Amino acid sequence: MRTAKLRLEHLPGGWCVIRVMHNHRCFEITGADAVLVGDPINDDASGRVSTGGWNRMTLLRRTSPSTGSDVAYYSRRTWARRGGAAALSVGLATAAMVTVTPVANAEIVIGDCTIVDNPNPENHTVCPGVDLTGSDLKGLDFSYADLSGATLEDADLSRTKFIGANLTDAEMDFARLLSSDLAGADLTGASLKFARIFDANFNNANLTGANLTYAYLRKNIINGEARANFTDANLTDADLSNMELAGAELSGINLTGADLDHADLTGTVLIPSDTTVAVGESGNATVTWPTPPSLTGTTFENCDRASGSSFPMGTTTVRCTVSTSAGQGVGTFTVTVRHPSFPWIGAPEDGSDGDHYSATVGDSFFVWFETGGFPTPTVTTTSELPAGLTLSEEGVLSGTPTEAGSFPITITATNIAGEDTLEMTLDVDDGEGGNGSSDIDTGSLVVGGLVVGGLVAGGLALAGLTGVTG
Repeated sequence: MRTAKLRLEHLPGGWCVIRVMHNHRCFEITGADAVLVGDPINDDASGRVSTGGWNRMTLLRRTSPSTGSDVAYYSRRTWARRGGAAALSVGLATAAMVTVTPVANAEIVIGDCTIVDNPNPENHTVCPGVDLTGSDLKGLDFSYADLSGATLEDADLSRTKFIGANLTDAEMDFARLLSSDLAGADLTGASLKFARIFDANFNNANLTGANLTYAYLRKNIINGEARANFTDANLTDADLSNMELAGAELSGINLTGADLDHADLTGTVLIPSDTTVAVGESGNATVTWPTPPSLTGTTFENCDRASGSSFPMGTTTVRCTVSTSAGQGVGTFTVTVRHPSFPWIGAPEDGSDGDHYSATVGDSFFVWFETGGFPTPTVTTTSELPAGLTLSEEGVLSGTPTEAGSFPITITATNIAGEDTLEMTLDVDDGEGGNGSSDIDTGSLVVGGLVVGGLVAGGLALAGLTGVTG
């Protein structure tokens, strides 16, 4: 038996290209004539395709009657558009049938399953038990579908929607779930062993008794994060043994009876967060951290270093355990001890030390002073602030001033390494300009306390009045 790798690529205009690697030779099949580009296939017998993550097909040898060239026959489960040209379907087909005619709002046929366009709770795909092994289902909408008992092994489900779908007892081993949406889906008893998950949404999904053994969260190649959302999901009695859950969102999850044996819980709410502290005079640091919350069905056991322990300079990895009635998972976090650095505080953007800032009585005011240094400095002031304004420890001066005047303010940023100060003056205007005119930008005119131009002052309004002088 020979092996080959085959990839189907969709191109603009509805064309498809099949690229085959067979016995280390590359063939490209495209267009209506299905001419085989490269060396012909030398096998008289069929060779089973080694998918390597691509779709399963059987590769055969045949001569094209239109060109005399060798072409590839193949058998695969894929899709055709109802209402358009026949595309790829179950059974033997030649590469001459690879072209696809896009049809707006057309239903999609996959094997014996018709995918309903724009599904809703009343009108949706109904294909229980359908075999879609190895199919490319990227971006399709199976919301509210009945796919109970379906086989989706090794299927590409990237960006596929299964919102509210019935996937009970579905076989989804090795499936790719990249940015897939399974919110509210019923996956009771489903098998997702070795599934590859990245940025998938299982919010409020029911995974009771599901098998996610060795499923893992793929990491973002840009930021290294591996995220999946299991918020409020029900994983009662699910098998999560050896599953990589690092970085997953688990808030509100139910893990009653779930098997966490050797599951990686790093970066989840069940494990303390990474922490960085300043070294003490002894050259070490005493570090404490809060005990993580216990979610439904879980108990935080302990860590190999207790909270309140002394840590040396540098970074130390701490290993913690979390248990359920069926198994125990682990996760790690880091404690970093470093030298402190001198604090600094800077004026807001486009500002500088000693600047004047303007505010108006009755108008909201907000300014943020940037700070730096380690540990993060605390921002304070001993100056009198205008009534209605407050300064936070993070360096935010905000509120609604209720008194006018000029207020010199000294702001200080402090940490264990020292302090830094910034001088500023806040000028608060009373909103009347002191000359009987208003700064309202609507064209209104204040005359003896009356607002002319449709605005109300003191319960009176003059709209459309002309010829008024002060």
